[in-house]
Amino acid sequence: MKNKNTLTLAAFVVVVLALGAAKKESIVHVVRSRTVHRVAMPPEAPRAARAPRPPRAPRAPRPPRAPSCAEPALTITIALGDESETVRVKAAQSLGRLEQACAVEVLVVALSDEVGMVRQMSAQALGRIEDTRAVEALVERLQDELAEVRLVSAQALGRIEDRAAVGGLLAALMDEGVTVRETAANALGRIEDREAVEGLAAALSDQAESVKIMAAMALGRIEDRRAIEPLTEALHGANETLKLEILEALGRID
Repeated sequence: MKNKNTLTLAAFVVVVLALGAAKKESIVHVVRSRTVHRVAMPPEAPRAARAPRPPRAPRAPRPPRAPSCAEPALTITIALGDESETVRVKAAQSLGRLEQACAVEVLVVALSDEVGMVRQMSAQALGRIEDTRAVEALVERLQDELAEVRLVSAQALGRIEDRAAVGGLLAALMDEGVTVRETAANALGRIEDREAVEGLAAALSDQAESVKIMAAMALGRIEDRRAIEPLTEALHGANETLKLEILEALGRID
């Protein structure tokens, strides 16, 4: 009986060892198969290069800052807001003498002062500074209730010589004041914009001789052939001074 049990135990051990060997062989097979599988895999394709980022749009340039006033202009600009109209008039005159662009904004505000003399001196100062930022406000002053303010505003626009003023100056050729019309014609001649030809040609028939002369001079500066016919017609019945100016203008037009 003992021998039988011994044989049975030995047989069991053989079976276990056989199963263990089989399991080990199975594990080795799996490991080998995975290794072979990994080796047999094709290499990964290289990653595609990233598309370059589009360049950033350039920033819009910042608008130029209005120049800040240094002394003595700073003190004078402050005085332009003084409660005394005499002080404000003097401040506008002084800013005109300095001719500093930093004073343009305060002088534009002063063009709406309740005192006519302050408006007049402010317009004069802006004409001396010759900054285009003042054009719009000066054109508005061509409608001022005071002829002196309208006159100085037209003078200032002639000094600045900006085409944006042409429309307002053409309207000023119809002003009730002779000196305003004369000054407007002169300003249009300084700007030399062809848009002004028709209005200046009509001014050759103005009642005032000084306006006719200034209109002829302006047309000569602009040098537009459309002015030849009205200048030629204006010769008839003109006095000597006007004739000389008309001939001078015709000689400038090719």
